[in-house]
Amino acid sequence: MLLVVWRREKALSVRWCARLPPEQEGMQRTSVHEVGHFGRAWVRGPARASVRDGGLDVWLARGSGLAPDIRLEREMLEVAPTPLRQYPLFYYRAPDDSCLVVCSQIAPMLPLVPSGGIDKARLVAIMAWALETDPAATPYRNIRRVRPCELIRVGLGGFHAEIRLPRVSGAFLRSDGPVLAKELRARLEASVEKATRGARHVVVNVSGGVDSSGVLALAAARCRRSPRADLTAISHVFASPGDDRPHLATLEAALGLTVVRVAATEAAPWFVRSLVMDAQPGYHPSGPSDLPVWAQGHAAGADVALAGTGGDRICGRTPSFAPLLMQGHPLQAILRGMRIKTPVSLTALQGLDRWVLRPSLVPLARRALPAGVLRARRLRRYAVPWMSKECLVLLAPMTDQARPAPPRTPDEHMALLCRDPVLEDLGISWGQMASVTSAAPVDVFRDPDLVEFVARVDPMDLSYGDAFRGLYRLAMKDSVPESILTRQDKAHVRPAVASAALAAGATELLTALSSVGRLADLGLVDAGMFRPVFARWFRALKRGESVDPDPTDAWWGKLWSVLAVEAFLRSITASPEAPSEPCDGSRTG
Repeated sequence: MLLVVWRREKALSVRWCARLPPEQEGMQRTSVHEVGHFGRAWVRGPARASVRDGGLDVWLARGSGLAPDIRLEREMLEVAPTPLRQYPLFYYRAPDDSCLVVCSQIAPMLPLVPSGGIDKARLVAIMAWALETDPAATPYRNIRRVRPCELIRVGLGGFHAEIRLPRVSGAFLRSDGPVLAKELRARLEASVEKATRGARHVVVNVSGGVDSSGVLALAAARCRRSPRADLTAISHVFASPGDDRPHLATLEAALGLTVVRVAATEAAPWFVRSLVMDAQPGYHPSGPSDLPVWAQGHAAGADVALAGTGGDRICGRTPSFAPLLMQGHPLQAILRGMRIKTPVSLTALQGLDRWVLRPSLVPLARRALPAGVLRARRLRRYAVPWMSKECLVLLAPMTDQARPAPPRTPDEHMALLCRDPVLEDLGISWGQMASVTSAAPVDVFRDPDLVEFVARVDPMDLSYGDAFRGLYRLAMKDSVPESILTRQDKAHVRPAVASAALAAGATELLTALSSVGRLADLGLVDAGMFRPVFARWFRALKRGESVDPDPTDAWWGKLWSVLAVEAFLRSITASPEAPSEPCDGSRTG
């Protein structure tokens, strides 16, 4: 974890230590070093720091996330723009620019900055799984998150922030599928190589899904070429619709590996903590499932842990064949829209509507229909019965944001990847789990060189062979069993979370949270409407693990988010503690 405090005073010393100061998170001070002057210094990653005299305090703790590049020069602090940050970075900016606090976690910041209150709009976005109108928002009004590609610079001259999107090239690559797949394979291998360079013990978080299976196959090949490196694969196993377990067994046999299995009940010690992590709602329902896998890899002494969570968004964006219509190829657009295989089960006509007609007609509808009609239609997609009128008022502007058009150039494709809200929220979720487990896996798919190559590929070519992530599947054809590469389903997380909740004895806690008293006090949730829906969800939860789908599966994510936000609000004291070291320029470090 990285914590940097900049104050607008002269001749402040810079310190660094192996852990946070004792007032932060109850951690013990190990060593503090006063250092001399450096004309220029860099902080790269969680394992080391270079510091100098000037207006900065730098605290650097091992583990818990990957720090971005931070440049310290004279009286200036600069956060370098990072296209796809795997872990989040947050900052507090004093109103008079006398202080800037930058940290990879929110919880250590809270004692250092004035209380700014709760951002209700951000809580609504979390509960509705909606696209926030303010992409830098956090649950706290005075704490912001550094956005992808955002440059932040602060010094005696003031505060400056801007988005610097990377430039790629002018035109998409015009090669056939096998050639593109070969290059994609090379980029994936290079990503694994970079992440594991010098590692003696490599851990891979694997499920039996398409992406993680590919990561394990590449890591296994890498470790075989390096006799000094050993490999451990860890999987959270449970019965569910879209069961991963048969695929995991097939992968084991194909690679000649034995995967360490973590039962769903082993998540019990992590269940309650998963509701609120890093002083934020733990709003992603996979948290209880992921935490024990992360923790086990960290406890095993892994030098690096690999994962493939970003594969869906980077190598398999939602297909749209509308550009083929614009290019004068209507028959090709129709055929591809009707034939493509995706995780969403659709008939040929439904596929034509979803992947061709809607993307083509929506821009026309925006110009032809009244704004009020469009807002009402979009609001119905996100609104759920328990939302109050105030909640809907806060939600409405979020639904006004148009879905991005299919990119026409690599630069537009790169911008789309960098601004992907799902990848941003994934980074926040990873940061939360890192704060709890002290583990810091590397997502192979978010490697900058790999992302740059993908940006140069026409998004339609990513669906090679009329299959979602078809180009990636072709790239991994010789390394991953065909039964895994051709699967389109995914394991549902509900049975795993249910099993963990029952093993943790958390049913009383969940029942208490279902009163949603704090959310009702804020005017965001209608408690009377929420309870009957929760009751059906709760009955499904008490059934535990099952391969059979349940009618409440469609509500699972949003219900979990409501409970997490309620738990978060209950965790906040009525009168937040005053900062232990005010960041208003009144004290020096």
